[in-house]
Amino acid sequence: GQLKERLAVRLITGDSGRGKTRLMVELAGKLRDDGPISPGNTKHIWASGFINLEMLEQLTKENSGDPYEVPFAAKRDLCLIVDYAENRPDQVTRLLRAAVAAVDDSRQERIRIILIARQHTEVFDTILQDSALAHRTLAEIHNNPLTPVTDPEAFFQHACEALGIQKSDRAYPEGLKSETPDCGILSLAALLVAEEKKAVTDGQERILDKILDHERR
Repeated sequence: GQLKERLAVRLITGDSGRGKTRLMVELAGKLRDDGPISPGNTKHIWASGFINLEMLEQLTKENSGDPYEVPFAAKRDLCLIVDYAENRPDQVTRLLRAAVAAVDDSRQERIRIILIARQHTEVFDTILQDSALAHRTLAEIHNNPLTPVTDPEAFFQHACEALGIQKSDRAYPEGLKSETPDCGILSLAALLVAEEKKAVTDGQERILDKILDHERR
């Protein structure tokens, strides 16, 4: 397949507490445990999860080989997630270089790398340059800020559908009707419905409080 089909990088940005990491935890779990249904109704399971760059750096100091190549030896489609990516430019660059090298070395399975950051800073332009992705026009990087959505009620319905919530339980949170929620808040509200099995009526602050309380359990 073409490079753009085998390698893609996506940048997810948003302020602290918007649900970036929580959403990616859900995504990794879905890909790893459930897998999307492919033609023929068979599950397509990915190798997915958050990658520990500090551990790779430690292995780099202890071994002669390049530990950044290790994840790309997986013989299945791969989704790697990097949190606080703006604070780890050198490690992220090495990871992307290893991804490019794996594709150039005829790896056929798909590679998806998701970078999570609070904002899109110039450091990501440098990372693209240094990792050789900036010159690979078929490998695209998308900036996906968690910003207010144009139709929050429709987005909430889609989020509920993705989480398998029955239509009868997808009541749009009353507390959000006077606000302009972003996709992070809307997804977290849907997640609360899935967890509590009842409608969420609170606004953004209460939704965040409930999610934080849920995560401390």
